[in-house]
Amino acid sequence: MIDTATLVPHDPWLLVSFVAVMLALNFTPGPAIFKVVSDALGSGLSAAHASIAGIFAANFFYAVLAATGVAVLVYAFPGVLLVIKWLGLAYIASMILGAVKAAWQAHKGQIKERPNRAAWRLFLSSFALQVSNPTSLLSFGLMLPTFAGPGEGLALRMLTLAVLSLVLEYPAMLFYAGLASWSARALAGPRFSIIMNLASALFLGLAWLLIAMTDFAAPVGGP
Repeated sequence: MIDTATLVPHDPWLLVSFVAVMLALNFTPGPAIFKVVSDALGSGLSAAHASIAGIFAANFFYAVLAATGVAVLVYAFPGVLLVIKWLGLAYIASMILGAVKAAWQAHKGQIKERPNRAAWRLFLSSFALQVSNPTSLLSFGLMLPTFAGPGEGLALRMLTLAVLSLVLEYPAMLFYAGLASWSARALAGPRFSIIMNLASALFLGLAWLLIAMTDFAAPVGGP
């Protein structure tokens, strides 16, 4: 039977500090938020939830690696991380080109309705983006052990904090996705179709740039 006392940091100030840090990071735009905004612009708020789920799945994946100690082994082979990173960046680049192509088609008068992208596609593309983001591994690999505190049950406390981080991250994701989706609905029209697709490409491009500029030495920017 699991002792519930091992599920949270023994020092309450560690928990308070963790919540404060996560709230600050979650509302700071980063690759994950740019991806969710892009999907909300293109497919709407409901579909963007699949994108959010993909981000959360990648975050929890890295949290499990950190809690089980596998992250330490991953750090020892940065070449593997580089391969994952650039494969993810190549995939993001293909999405950017798709958005630019859609904008060009709209400019030529070949306007299409907002695509109902399959939820699993949004999920997998967001998972791929977040897994390729070095900040995710570094954040969970460095922050979770720090805020979990010393003592027995460290892995369980790290996973508890990981779940808490997802709960804290959801409002930020929902805020940005809702704002993007509302904008797409309110300003719908032929001309806005071009702007919407270019904005989607822009946000994906910002995500690409932030991930490309991030190394494995220190986390940079928001989630």
